[in-house]
Amino acid sequence: MQQQTIHNLKIEMCFVPAGSFQRDEKKENISVITKPYSLSKYPITRQQFLDVMGKDPSNRRYSTDMNDPVQMVNWYQAFAFCNKLSIKEGLTPAYTMKGVNNWEDLPFDSMSQIYNGDGHSDWAFLIMLANLFNIDCDVEKKIKWDEIAFDWDTVFCNWNASGYRLPTEMEWMWAAMGANKDARAGAIDADGINRTGYTKGYAGSTEEDDARENLNDYALYAEIMSEEIDYDKNLETLLDTFRYSKEKIYPVEERLPNELGLHDMSGNVWEWCWDWYD
Repeated sequence: MQQQTIHNLKIEMCFVPAGSFQRDEKKENISVITKPYSLSKYPITRQQFLDVMGKDPSNRRYSTDMNDPVQMVNWYQAFAFCNKLSIKEGLTPAYTMKGVNNWEDLPFDSMSQIYNGDGHSDWAFLIMLANLFNIDCDVEKKIKWDEIAFDWDTVFCNWNASGYRLPTEMEWMWAAMGANKDARAGAIDADGINRTGYTKGYAGSTEEDDARENLNDYALYAEIMSEEIDYDKNLETLLDTFRYSKEKIYPVEERLPNELGLHDMSGNVWEWCWDWYD
């Protein structure tokens, strides 16, 4: 494990080796990770995000601890965080983008209304409609839709840069299954290919197939485990317990890590990757 320190911010990284794995039920579908890489030991926390970006967008309704994973972060903000963190550590940023020459001073608010894919903000959607139908819009400037998101969609990743970046979906999957350290019997074949990691019920599992008997030891999730419910409580208290558990984000490292030392690869919050599963 490698630890890097900037100011009072500690980013702990876990080593992920190169290797090959079967990504679904088809034996011929083999993904190859050609180079080793490092991945954060746990999701970026609210405090870490605040220290780098100057803002914490997390919804306090679901999160009360600054050691909780940051949430309400879109894809653009995620790679902007990577670049800003890289600059703080004196590394070469991995991302370049049309229209942005100064990542260090790029204000968080300039990217806060931009969302990935179909999840555009209501604000941006209204501006798009106003321009489409030539309707006056009560904003300081009438902005064309392509000016809102297009520049951000020109982002380019330099895979050889020394700075931080988002993992690809295959890199994330390889790390989540435990890579070539998968603890399940027979997971790695004679050729060194992880053949069964894709069937795991959760990251860190040593159970057969997708069994989840020990899920609670490794993941924080919305469904309440039956042993956590006190059935002697009245109905109102039970409902409060369910509501609290279902809408709660927990501090990182509350559960066991997987074979590579990575925490929260299953459960707690969603995580961004550079691309998507294909």
